[in-house]
Amino acid sequence: MTFDELDQHVAALERRWGMDRLPACVSPELRARFDMAQAIQRGEAEMPTGYTMADIPGMLHRAWMALEAEATTRGHQPLGDAWEATWKPGKTFCVAYDDTHAQACILRNKHEGRNVPVFTVKELGAIVATQPVALACKETWPEANVSRPRVVLPADPIPFGAWGAGDEPV
Repeated sequence: MTFDELDQHVAALERRWGMDRLPACVSPELRARFDMAQAIQRGEAEMPTGYTMADIPGMLHRAWMALEAEATTRGHQPLGDAWEATWKPGKTFCVAYDDTHAQACILRNKHEGRNVPVFTVKELGAIVATQPVALACKETWPEANVSRPRVVLPADPIPFGAWGAGDEPV
């Protein structure tokens, strides 16, 4: 395994699990071993006897796989997919559960070459709180669908606003 392949593997894990989340989901013992492997890669710790720098990508790949396996065994789950919606033609936004999930969504979108704004549920709550009419409608009629208002003017043969200054309607 090369360092480039390792970087791709780590990026895929972080898109699925979130930035820096996997090491936090495992036992302190595995976390310490993982931290040591990363320190060796960064040159902050001594290379173990019998290993060379060429062995590091494979060692770290196995370490990341061990993190994922133990996190799953301990009941942790990848962050999962987010909801996306179109707010106008050609414009999509993404809804994430929280800040950690939002980071994973941003990484996924970047990896896919997409520029999609990501809002957390908390952020959307703050936005909704600034819309008293929409909020009142949902509080009164929870099953109502809130959408952009459409104003349809009736066909009217009288051209309002066409009078000159000082003119009075007849």
